Amino acid sequence: MEQHQTLFRKGVEAEHVYHEFRFHHPVEKISPPFYIENNKERATISARLMEFAFADDARVVKVIVMSFVLITALYTKTYEGLYSQFIHDHIGGVLYVLFGSLFVSLFFPRLYLGWSTGIAFAATCALEGIQWLQLPFMVKLTQYKAMAYLFGTSYNAEDFIFYVVGGVISLFVLWLIREEQIKLDTGGVY
Repeated sequence: MEQHQTLFRKGVEAEHVYHEFRFHHPVEKISPPFYIENNKERATISARLMEFAFADDARVVKVIVMSFVLITALYTKTYEGLYSQFIHDHIGGVLYVLFGSLFVSLFFPRLYLGWSTGIAFAATCALEGIQWLQLPFMVKLTQYKAMAYLFGTSYNAEDFIFYVVGGVISLFVLWLIREEQIKLDTGGVY
């Protein structure tokens, strides 16, 4: 890290107040995210984008991932192709748990990753239980195609296995987002 600091300080006058940079690139060939030009500290566009994306508890990244997951989950309901029955019945459940855990962590960013995933897992399991009970209001509600996509129409005990898989994937995705945020906040030093 000292090598990089000397690169940034080269040619800077003594009265310049040097601010510690937030990002650290261990590879010499990568251009530094912060550099000094004409006695002014400048930031590259990629550094600004990363700071924006992971600022405020990585909300921008979570919203982007949630959008992608929701679109993919809805697409699984209309997919026609190889293994379409398996994808219709189970992959949506994995994606709904992932979406739910990202949603919970978006509104409760300080919540432990396990709790965010646990809340999403419990909600999907409760929804599966409601499908098993065949409550009259849910039967009427799921007659509409959009509600049938969101809530499902029939009970399937195998779905619980895929909810667990979705929970494990959710923990991993939330952990990756949090680790990247920590790296950017601490400049790569833990």
